[in-house]
Amino acid sequence: MSDFGSEFWSVYISVITVASILACAVLLWGLGLYGGYLLAYDSNAYWTALQTPAAFWIASTLALILTALIFWLLIWRITTPAKQHR
Repeated sequence: MSDFGSEFWSVYISVITVASILACAVLLWGLGLYGGYLLAYDSNAYWTALQTPAAFWIASTLALILTALIFWLLIWRITTPAKQHR
């Protein structure tokens, strides 16, 4: 039989872990890799295809910056007291 406190922290840690994994998967793989592919090989009305590895570096850098921002916000949310969030 478990008490509420240990069950709460177990769920809380699981949510933090899943949020981190989803942020990495969506941003680094989705925006970084697929965004780099679109910049490098897909032309449309807004840009022409770069056809260079720089496109992947641009998209990966943007994805990494956004991932770091999300992690920073997640850590800030976890470490600040609850009444400051309102």
